[in-house]
Amino acid sequence: MIYGNTGGPRASLRILFSLLIFMSSALGVRAQTHEIDLSRNLTETKTVSSGTAIKIRLINMLPDKAGYSIDVQRRFVSLPPLTLPDAPKQTGGNPPAFLESCEKLKNATDAVLAITKEDELPVALAKLKAEIAAAPPVSDANPTGCSYELLRARVVIDATSYEAGDYTLSQGEILEVTITRQQDGKLKTWKYTYSTQARGEWQISYGFSFITQGFSKENVFFASPQDSAYTIKKESNRRKLSFAPSIFFTWVPQKSLSQNWSWSLSGGLGFDFESPTVFLGPTVSFNQNVKFNFGVVAHKQRVLLGKYEENQRITESLTEDQLHDDLYRLNPFFSLSLRFTQNPFERGDD
Repeated sequence: MIYGNTGGPRASLRILFSLLIFMSSALGVRAQTHEIDLSRNLTETKTVSSGTAIKIRLINMLPDKAGYSIDVQRRFVSLPPLTLPDAPKQTGGNPPAFLESCEKLKNATDAVLAITKEDELPVALAKLKAEIAAAPPVSDANPTGCSYELLRARVVIDATSYEAGDYTLSQGEILEVTITRQQDGKLKTWKYTYSTQARGEWQISYGFSFITQGFSKENVFFASPQDSAYTIKKESNRRKLSFAPSIFFTWVPQKSLSQNWSWSLSGGLGFDFESPTVFLGPTVSFNQNVKFNFGVVAHKQRVLLGKYEENQRITESLTEDQLHDDLYRLNPFFSLSLRFTQNPFERGDD
């Protein structure tokens, strides 16, 4: 150590301390900061100097930090084995042309992942599929191709669709599919409805119905004077048919709607609600507007009261209402009914 006229030992110590500070800075004691930008590349490789302290900093993370998992591991890189002189030399990567194609594919995949609105997806997906089609094939010069980016692109495309299930609808069934998603603080809703043809339809027609007395004949009696008393006699009944305006309700299956002639079942009601009549029977339809109905009808008929009988002598003259009661009986009927837009039997305003 040279003392000279430099100020003695204290001055030498100050110089030595300054040299130590300079050497620490020169040796890189301060750690280098490396930022990992989550908004950019998914994979990236950087080369750093050995012996240098590295500080890893993640940027552009979502504010709530949900869904992130960070795993930092240290491992040694194994040295490659020795190669013979005539062994083919392994290239470090794809030629520039391949790198450019793979980069385009990667960018198209990233563009799909960045979309936040469904209406922007079709154009981006079409571009991504075009980049997949244009990706370079595997060859001797390019043994790996763009295998990673192709796999990643196909995974992203698969993620843009979802199989909600298989459903088989019968006639007259409806399938409703509702999808909701939160967007900008509001609930966005999609609703799709799938329906099949109805099983058929009910048709209303107005009939000109005729009731026969094929099952139960109506007999009307009266009090016939004889000597000083009366005898219950039967009136001569020449009526074969009774007319009853009616309304029919007919079920027509879907398969019959397009046919010229079809069979179906009908039920009907008479318009005289003081003496209701009920019709039931098959119907033959011609192009759905002209219908021929037949079957049985339940309707009122006058019958002799049970306390009287034909040819019975009574002491007083009884009216028709005093001799009879109204009972429902079954009889055959036939009818012609037509589909009108309104009731043809309604009376207009006087």
